[in-house]
Amino acid sequence: MKIKKACLITGASAFIASGLLGGSLYPPCPAEPLTVYAAEAAPFAAGEAAPEALSPETGIIDYTVYVDQVAALAETEDQKRYRALCPAFESGQTVTLQSSADREAFVNYYYNSYDLYSGNTSSGCWFQGDKQTYIKSAVPGTRAACITATIDKFGLSTEGDAYTIIRDTCSRVRSGLKYDQEYYYANYLDSLAAGCGICVHYSAAAYILLNAEGIPTRMVGGYRSGGGHSWNQCFVNGAWVTVDFTSFADKNISPDGFVTADYLPTFVEAYTLK
Repeated sequence: MKIKKACLITGASAFIASGLLGGSLYPPCPAEPLTVYAAEAAPFAAGEAAPEALSPETGIIDYTVYVDQVAALAETEDQKRYRALCPAFESGQTVTLQSSADREAFVNYYYNSYDLYSGNTSSGCWFQGDKQTYIKSAVPGTRAACITATIDKFGLSTEGDAYTIIRDTCSRVRSGLKYDQEYYYANYLDSLAAGCGICVHYSAAAYILLNAEGIPTRMVGGYRSGGGHSWNQCFVNGAWVTVDFTSFADKNISPDGFVTADYLPTFVEAYTLK
């Protein structure tokens, strides 16, 4: 089965068409168009505990390599195959899949792949109404700036087990970002500079920092009745754990950032692929 990227989301249902549109159509995220495309080289002091991606010659971590490597640790063999297909699909080429079930699994993976699903925009726009679409074109260099700015602002945790690192990271992001709806449309770098943002900015910071700290992490987004939310899942002890830095900031859920109450069920509904 061959498919070519041309995706449209209506309500909570996703549809994939073949070669109908020349541009890139992405699922809507009513909370905010995601603007971070994580990864870049950032300074790291030589001699300190560092990821394998640390260059001994320069003392520089290449986060373009490292963050992607960590995020891929928890992938299944099928997901690894889908990841290999994504660059061609992203560029508009037709990719061949084995069956309709394989197609659905690939599209689901593609929609939930933060590296591909999100990116800064030079000509992004929202169309309000029953059919919301987000048109994206990547801006070179944003990838580099975002990872560096995030680590410079919040630092990295290295002490304790995975849960301790997640909580410490959540606390630092909470201290460095104030939840402010005035930044609903702010891009990620502007949000960092201002120290203000909404759920997508919190979850983007969590994605970058936790992957850099060695915890495989992905961004998750959903909506119900026009209300959107963005949060994270971390792969800890062989399972995906839901983590919501925004809820921690709003004090609507648990003080350690883990979902325990009503905020997520109220505002989140998974996409249904048909």
